[in-house]
Order: sequence, then structure tokens, then C-alpha cells
Amino acid sequence: MIRSVRLVRFGLFAMLVGVAVAFGVPEPQGCGGEAVVEEAVGQTEGQAVTARCSGQRRDLSSDASHCGTCNHSCLGGTCKSGQCQPFLLTNANTSVLRLAVEGNDLYFVESYAATGRWGATREQSRLKRISRSGGAVTTLVSDPVWPAPPLAVDASYVYFQAGDQLNRVPRAGGAVSPLASVGRVMDLFLTSTGIYVADDQGSITLVSKSGGNPTTIVNRHAYRGYAYHGTALFAKDSYNHQILSIPLTGGAESLLTGVNADGRSSLIWANSNQLFWTTNDGIYWMPTTGGQAPVQVYGYQETDSRSIYPLALDANYLYWIEGSFSTNKLMRKSLSGGAKTVLASFDRGIWQDMQVDSTAIYLAQGEEHHGDFGLDIRPGAIWKLAK
Repeated sequence: MIRSVRLVRFGLFAMLVGVAVAFGVPEPQGCGGEAVVEEAVGQTEGQAVTARCSGQRRDLSSDASHCGTCNHSCLGGTCKSGQCQPFLLTNANTSVLRLAVEGNDLYFVESYAATGRWGATREQSRLKRISRSGGAVTTLVSDPVWPAPPLAVDASYVYFQAGDQLNRVPRAGGAVSPLASVGRVMDLFLTSTGIYVADDQGSITLVSKSGGNPTTIVNRHAYRGYAYHGTALFAKDSYNHQILSIPLTGGAESLLTGVNADGRSSLIWANSNQLFWTTNDGIYWMPTTGGQAPVQVYGYQETDSRSIYPLALDANYLYWIEGSFSTNKLMRKSLSGGAKTVLASFDRGIWQDMQVDSTAIYLAQGEEHHGDFGLDIRPGAIWKLAK
């Protein structure tokens, strides 16, 4: 009976649409500006939600080219219950430690076990490239690079550390060029002509992209976490539990009013007008110019045994992974406020880095050891998820 009633309702609806079209009345509009005929309401798992997209009927609950709405592509992933699912872009020999996105390519540092003298093994790293859509992996630098070095990429080069040198290599591959002697690099920030280099001794220097002697911007042993946007540098003072703003040309630092940066994390992020950081009880933000008390974006208790790392920003959202060792969730929250959204869930993972571009989120996963004596090994990988 219910099915008959629904069919009758659908038939009456179709007749009305036909009459409307005949008399020049526009059809009802839906996703992507296309006319929509819903055959089911809601988006519970296993329930189809169909719509006309580009003149064809599509199942928005499972169509990877029209996932959740018309013309929303999962970029190679599957669609489940109207939500794109993360998928494996490439495996690693051991761990993927760092990521950078530029143009059509994704650059990453992969660790591997190298055999040394007398058969001993040690971890080394190399620099690789893969298309954002997947495919073959190209090794750009096969010689050992510094373990887990940060990466920076511009239109022509990839910048990285190897030994005590800051280097660059063409994005298309080629010879490695040393630029300057540096300490252990924690972060790299690019300008149009130079690279800000932040090291683990609290020093920030500016290195020309063409090489030469670095210019010291600031040198404080207390600094451990760094961020940058086009008008200022930021650093976390791990001794005094503060976050400070640093002029791009050097000079006196400014304490950002009301910031309490206490906690286990030395990681901070910035966009053009907002500064984010993590503490023992969650994620906070405040304007990059200060003058406002910190606002908690997301909170949790120390007893939750959760971690929050890594984070990433785009123009509209903050992304992070939260959870324990066995359960992880990729989260998103609008920079203008509102509720957080779960984008994906993972059974477990050691997450090393996250990057976003205009269409997707990329996750670097480290190698995991489980079971007796850690003999159950899950290699690292790069995952991709359409926004």
C-alpha cells in the first residue's frame, strides 16, 4: 500500500512537472542548478537519494561523481551515504613523514631502513614526488635527507634540509643545490625571494633563494613552535608559555595579549588574520594582531587519552585528527564557528602531517608496529580525501 501511494504521488508530481514545462513554468531547481526529483528523503546508510545531475538521474548516496550533491566528485575515492571516503594514494616503504602540495603534484619525505656498518640498520629519508591524482612515484633526492625535514615548494623548486645544509632541487628533478648552512630545521616559510628558516635552537634566519649567508631575524633558545603569514612570524616560548609576534625584518617581539600557550604541544598555525595552537585541553585561536582573549575551538580532557595532530588550514576551515591510538577521526570546523564535522574515521594510525589544497585533504601516515615484539607491521602511506 505504501509503495502504491508513493508511486501515485510520484506520477502526479511528474504530470505536474510536465504541465509546468508545457506552460513555460521553470522546473524546481536542486544541486548544481539541475532539476531534482527526489525518490527518497534522508541519507541514512543504504537509502538511495536520487537527483537529476546534468540531465541524468544520479544516486547521490553512492555516485562518486555526484556524492551528496550534483557534481561533487570524490576525486578517485568512493561515495558512501553521500560522503566521500578516504583512499590510498600510495604506500611507503616505512613511514611518510612530511608533505607539501604545489601545482598538480604532491611532494613527500619517506623514511626507510638503511644498512650500515656491520649489518646495523638506521633510518634514513628520501624526497619523492607523486601526482595529486596518484600514479607513479618519482624519487627526487635518493641520498639521505635529514630525518623528517620540513618541505617548502614554490613554482620552480623544492626546499629541504640534508645534513647541515638547506638545499633546493627542481620540482621536475635534477641537481641538488646547497643554499646555506643551517641548524636542525623545524619549519620553512617561503617569501617571493627568500626562505625563513626556524631551527630547534630558537633561531629564525632569512636565506635568499639564490643562496648566501643567512640573516638572523631572532635567536631565543626558548622558542620551539613557529608559524608565518605574509606580515609576521610567530613563535611559541616554551619556557614562559607564551606566543609572540616577530617582525619579518627582526626587532623586538610582541606578546599577543592574553595568550596562555601552556601544554605539551609546540605547534602553531596561522592564516592572514587568525592564529591557532594546541594545549593540554584543546585547540585555541585568536587574531594574529592580538587584543582578544583566546577562544577555544575544540576542547577535551587530559584523561581522554586523545591527541590532536596534525592540523591544517584553508580559507574557510580548520582540519585536524583527534582520537586515541586505536580510533582516529578526521575533523573539520568552519573558521567562522559552528559545530565540528566528522569527515572520515580510521581504525588506527600514526599521523605525521596533513596538507590541503582547493579540492582535497592529504594525510601522511607513519609506520606502525603491533603484536608480540612489534612484529605486526603496517607500512606508512599517503591518504587522500575529497573535500
